[in-house]
Amino acid sequence: MTDNAYNIAHLATDLVAFSPVALKLCEVIDDKASNAKSVSSIIKQDPVLTTNILKLANSLFYGYSQEISDIDEAVNRIGTSEVFRIALSVSTSETFRGIPETLITMSDFWNHSILCAFAAQELADTFNLKATGAIYAAGLLHDIGQLILFSNRPKQSVEMLEKCLDNYEELDQCTAEMEIFGFTHAQVGMELAKMWHFPPMLQECIAYHHQPSEAKLYAQECLAIGMANILAVLIEIQSYDLNDLSPIDVNLRKAFNENMNNIASVCQRIEKRYLENKSLVLNTII
Repeated sequence: MTDNAYNIAHLATDLVAFSPVALKLCEVIDDKASNAKSVSSIIKQDPVLTTNILKLANSLFYGYSQEISDIDEAVNRIGTSEVFRIALSVSTSETFRGIPETLITMSDFWNHSILCAFAAQELADTFNLKATGAIYAAGLLHDIGQLILFSNRPKQSVEMLEKCLDNYEELDQCTAEMEIFGFTHAQVGMELAKMWHFPPMLQECIAYHHQPSEAKLYAQECLAIGMANILAVLIEIQSYDLNDLSPIDVNLRKAFNENMNNIASVCQRIEKRYLENKSLVLNTII
């Protein structure tokens, strides 16, 4: 079989499947008509997820006069937005739990993904994006294609990473992937998103987070995810300077210049949000 993004994604879908419950949550979380009851009714469709939410609720409210045994009460106490983030993170991590840690640990992967998700929510106001739940989901899921590439083509992935390191100032990851694989992790992620019937906005954000100007319907959302990805990397390398990164898309750099006067303060707000919430999200999935 000839390597292409579709075939690599198709191989992955033979091994992993995305939770339909998580997809339903993505659809309702930004619906003004949704409430705690509608969210809990969806969660109840997944026994594993229900158990995880109840365990978390009881750990958060340890010492409460009575154990929380009802998912409706758990959602009411934790809050629908928090429960959505936890449920989506748990469902996503369960999807990829069997993937071997060849070139990246799952801890590192989820740290970056969650940082990007919180960064995306931070940027939602900048671009007047109303669907903040979907934006969080896009930030969390933007790099799923990278996991598939690393696990299915480890030797080529090592070659690609070494090429990036050897040409750090001139070569970005997507260009290196095109030279080594003939396609990128963003394209693999897009094919996965299509196969799993992700909403169109999530598909585009996964596909175009490195080149948001190529987005067809959701340019602002893709731009937000692209910028969020960059901010997450800056936080990880403890820098506030775009020049410390490998080359980034010219339109992304322009967006930073036009929309962000103080990268440091934005990164600090994102990191604060991440540190305040990571125990609710990260510790449930690793």
